[in-house]
Amino acid sequence: MTGAAGVAAVVVAATLLGAGGESPREAPAAAPAEASGVDDGTAVAGVVDGDGPRASGPPDRGSTTVRARRRRPGASEIVVDHHEADRAPGTRRDPLQVVLALPTVARAPMSSGQLVVGGAAPRDTRVLVDGVELPRLMHLGGWRSLVGADLVDDVTLVPAAFGVERGRALGGVVEVRTRRTVPDGLTGGVALDPLDGEATLRFGEGDDGLRVDSAVTGHVGLAALWATPLIAIPGGADALSLVPLPLTWDVTGRAGLTFVDAGGDPMDVSVGVIAAGDDLAQDDGAFDPAVRRIRDVSLSTGRVWLEHGRALADGRLLVTGSLGHDHGSDRVRAGGTSAALDVDSLQFALRTLWRGPTHVIAPPVTLRPLLGIDVQRTTSTLHRTGSPGLPAREGDVVVFLQTPVDEDTGDLWDTDVVNVAPFMAVDGNAGRVSAQVGLRLDAFVLSTSRLLPRLGDAPDIGHTGFHLAPAPRASLALRASDDVVLRVAAGLFYQAPDPSDASAVFGAPVLGPEEAAHVAVAADVALWPAWRLETTLFARALDHLVVRADTPSPPLAGALVQEGRGTVQGATLLLRRALVDGTAGWVSWTLSRSERQDHPGEPPRLFDFDQTHVLQAVLTHAIGDVVVGGRARAATGNPRTPVVGAVFDALHDRFDPVFGPHNAERLPAFFALDARVDWTLHLDTVDVTLSADVENLTSQTNGEEFLWRFDYGERALLGGLPLLAVVGARASW
Repeated sequence: MTGAAGVAAVVVAATLLGAGGESPREAPAAAPAEASGVDDGTAVAGVVDGDGPRASGPPDRGSTTVRARRRRPGASEIVVDHHEADRAPGTRRDPLQVVLALPTVARAPMSSGQLVVGGAAPRDTRVLVDGVELPRLMHLGGWRSLVGADLVDDVTLVPAAFGVERGRALGGVVEVRTRRTVPDGLTGGVALDPLDGEATLRFGEGDDGLRVDSAVTGHVGLAALWATPLIAIPGGADALSLVPLPLTWDVTGRAGLTFVDAGGDPMDVSVGVIAAGDDLAQDDGAFDPAVRRIRDVSLSTGRVWLEHGRALADGRLLVTGSLGHDHGSDRVRAGGTSAALDVDSLQFALRTLWRGPTHVIAPPVTLRPLLGIDVQRTTSTLHRTGSPGLPAREGDVVVFLQTPVDEDTGDLWDTDVVNVAPFMAVDGNAGRVSAQVGLRLDAFVLSTSRLLPRLGDAPDIGHTGFHLAPAPRASLALRASDDVVLRVAAGLFYQAPDPSDASAVFGAPVLGPEEAAHVAVAADVALWPAWRLETTLFARALDHLVVRADTPSPPLAGALVQEGRGTVQGATLLLRRALVDGTAGWVSWTLSRSERQDHPGEPPRLFDFDQTHVLQAVLTHAIGDVVVGGRARAATGNPRTPVVGAVFDALHDRFDPVFGPHNAERLPAFFALDARVDWTLHLDTVDVTLSADVENLTSQTNGEEFLWRFDYGERALLGGLPLLAVVGARASW
């Protein structure tokens, strides 16, 4: 660590002076809002950390009360319960889409489905379902999440400074919890709209002594089957080919058994499964083969996990083990240049967490220990061919749809990434002050099968590197009054490089972990019943980032180097109303600046996804069996590098752009209004809900990219999606 270590030393010391994580005075109906701390897996026999059983089934109409999980000191977290997320406008009844409307989350490029949290790169944020890591949250195009909507219980966004039990991320964490309990008997539902079809079956039986809860839901994406032109590129080309409309499917299942053992202690055993796939074929249909762009993508993800939790005489224990497989195939042809990447990965993970009993030192001072180990191993086989510049990396200076240099090369390699991370922490409480101090010891073993490019018949020589990375983390909370809580959290964080960067031809086999130091300071105020205001200041220092070598002819096996650094500073303001009496919503504003320095001595530049302002306003209200809602979104445009001229390349018979300062201009600001109406009809044994979800209600033309004429003498804007209305129905019993 260099700069990141210095920042970390300051902010960790600052935690002894800051504040942290118990909720202020609870409103009559607790909001599923900013839970601070960790979910330690204490859900036993339908009880979460002693707060009572979780809600199950459809929300009550007109007057709904949703409780929060108990808060512990930690980073500022935002929790949205499924009752609130299910009916948020613009989500098309996919509760996990609500993540994109939360503070610190930048607006992703059109139809990308990427998560840009707190100024970090999309791959720097981890997605966890019941503690099991998924490679992504959204299907291709961002139209739908990978997790079945009917199995989502709540979703938590941890934008920075998370606790010791989580790792392998420089950015944030998105945690999805599936439902632990379902209604008694056999129930289910079917939903259909022009974009998606979904079916769910649930079965619950038993009591507190012995109970079974199980559910499975399947989803298929339908958008690709009726691909009607939605956008027109200036010049007459059909832009629909640029909007990812894949064929998608996913299945999510969970079955749990809760019972009381011979000693009278409650315990549970559950098994979960997720399988998802995407297939995409794109062709922009250009008549000129020199600029025609064709892309074929196939992705699949599978996870199966076993979870066991139980109450012990000396604490609580949670053990989660999982197996997974991921496959990706991405082939692109742009003019005469092509690129292809095939990845097959196997993942094994095991996480054990023990939270000990509370020890009274001297009233009111108490201590409670936390111990655990987090293990993950990912083995991958990768095959890449084509141009090293396709696809572009973050920081590459290119224009949209620019054809890269037609260099053609290839590589086949294996990687093995092992992360073993024991962790420990102590939670302390003393009246109005609570704190958590902990240490995560990340040990990385990074192996690749080829240290150098293939040379004739010479045997391959592999490389294995060992990296030990201590990650201290701390948080503090001060209840300044019954209505005000101050919090601070800080720590060090590490993540392994992407396996695709370990190529001896396209990358560098000897890359080590990337590093970050986080700090977050927050004030949480209960304004009046059901309303809360939270403001957060956050900062992040990044070091040893993987970037392209700064020479057109990099050394052997050195196309990538770890010379990148970065800084992120920002603030958020969140005013939120809990879901009470049928009304819920929030207004959030994020102000931030994210910069990168790719090589020593270079001036800092804006991060490719930097957005100075992001504003979101969401409101829903139930009137009997009708729920209406609206959403307003506004965001600063992403940075782009200006084109100041062009030179003619006679060899390839094309013009190449001449660029100005890196990321010195921006796309136009984004603005959209969304609306949603749900109307539920109660029949004999079936409830039917008719819904209409309208995005970009005013059909605002938002510029998503700059499009250049062939000689770069003129440019136009690629417009985003116009008004999109999705009308659907759901039957449940």
